[in-house]
Amino acid sequence: MLSVIFHTMLQKIKSLILFRGESVDREVGKIFPPGHFYSPIPNIKEVRRREEKIFRVRTDNEVLGIDLNKEEQLKHLEIIGSYVDLFDYPETPEHNLKCIYYKNNGVFEKLDALAYFAFIIHYRPNRIVEIGSGFSSLIAMDVNKKFYNDKIEIALIEPYPSDYLRRGILFYRNAELIDQPVQDVDLSFFETLEENVISRNNFTPQSTTSRTQTPFQQAAS
Repeated sequence: MLSVIFHTMLQKIKSLILFRGESVDREVGKIFPPGHFYSPIPNIKEVRRREEKIFRVRTDNEVLGIDLNKEEQLKHLEIIGSYVDLFDYPETPEHNLKCIYYKNNGVFEKLDALAYFAFIIHYRPNRIVEIGSGFSSLIAMDVNKKFYNDKIEIALIEPYPSDYLRRGILFYRNAELIDQPVQDVDLSFFETLEENVISRNNFTPQSTTSRTQTPFQQAAS
């Protein structure tokens, strides 16, 4: 059943890219041409040339060039599941506590937050370093307060801290805000990182642009 659903989704994606992508090309291409490193729009000619490889349904659950480490991922899934009952945050913001994490925040919602929550409790880090902070930071600070009596050192690197993040820091009083771009943070800060540290990164759109064919894929094909 899952394979049928996956195959149907793949066909829809293929249709969107091949048939609707051409109209998008004309607008987006004015800034960066399709297939360019900074363009989220693939080169349609290149997609058609590699159509058989790109949209081939794999039966071996493998991704070319990436070790999915399936056994460890399944183990982590069990870890996350074991902490579901403790994950008792409200669905919406509390009227009198606008600095507490809530699930329907539109940014860092239930499943992401549950995984982060579970990993912090399970792995008991000495330090947490977030590069890009917000609702995830509220989770980290809350777990630190409830389960570790503020013994975890938390550093939040965020050049544009939101009001709710600032309120959270004032409320929990167990995290340091570094309100500057990560590239401006002195290297000595990172040189002090040792074992048993959780590092969480929010990447910029430019660094996560989806591409149909990376240089590695070109070499491997």
